[in-house]
Amino acid sequence: MKKIAFISTLVAIMAVASFGVDKNFDENFKNSIKTHFKNAKNIKVISTDKLKSVNGLNLVVFESLDTNETIPFFASDDGKTLLSFPQITIFGNNSDKEMVNAKIENLKLAQAKKQQKIVYEIIKTLPKDRFIEINSFDKNNKFITYMVTDPECPYCRKEMEKIVKWLRNSNVKIIFAPVHGKSAYTKAAIMLKEAKKLSPDNQDGIIKILQKYYDEKAVVSDSQASDKERQMVLDDAKKLFSKGAIKGVPFQFTIEK
Repeated sequence: MKKIAFISTLVAIMAVASFGVDKNFDENFKNSIKTHFKNAKNIKVISTDKLKSVNGLNLVVFESLDTNETIPFFASDDGKTLLSFPQITIFGNNSDKEMVNAKIENLKLAQAKKQQKIVYEIIKTLPKDRFIEINSFDKNNKFITYMVTDPECPYCRKEMEKIVKWLRNSNVKIIFAPVHGKSAYTKAAIMLKEAKKLSPDNQDGIIKILQKYYDEKAVVSDSQASDKERQMVLDDAKKLFSKGAIKGVPFQFTIEK
């Protein structure tokens, strides 16, 4: 019933639509966005695609230059009526469905690449000793996977359980950006210290360190790391989150050397 109600609402809203996109569409759309979203003062319309299923309805993709986000919206032909993109939409025309799905998929890929580029530029400014480096099991591997992670994040723990799989496919560089409390910063600082004593080729040794401190039962004391060491981890986290490209952890991406 909810699906049918949603489409009925769309039809009712667009019942007064004109036959084509208004010549002032871009300006009206931008004004509508700026009026209702205070953090989107500078926007750029990337594409506008007219739907065949509902007269007067368009799929609009725009970029917020303030937040570096690319966002899809439904909009009327005059750009004054907007509908946020729902999780479930049923189209009466298959070409609409294919167009929207392709547009959203391309949008996700483009957004991921943009985020990765921003994060990579930040990562390049960080000192080498802020990373735990682990070489791939394949010595000829030409890829590097960067993992931004938190030892007390349950999702990061799940991802770290796959470390052997990652090492089969690429070299790995781990950088800590804890979003939890002091204990997480302490664990990160300890792992950095202990991993520095090992060669990046010592995969088993470094994996044991990770498993020890990523264990949800792992307990550490403040005395195991200095305030300076914790502060370095905190400074790295602030830099990594500073541009808004990382919304949370785990965050990882792979590049070719």
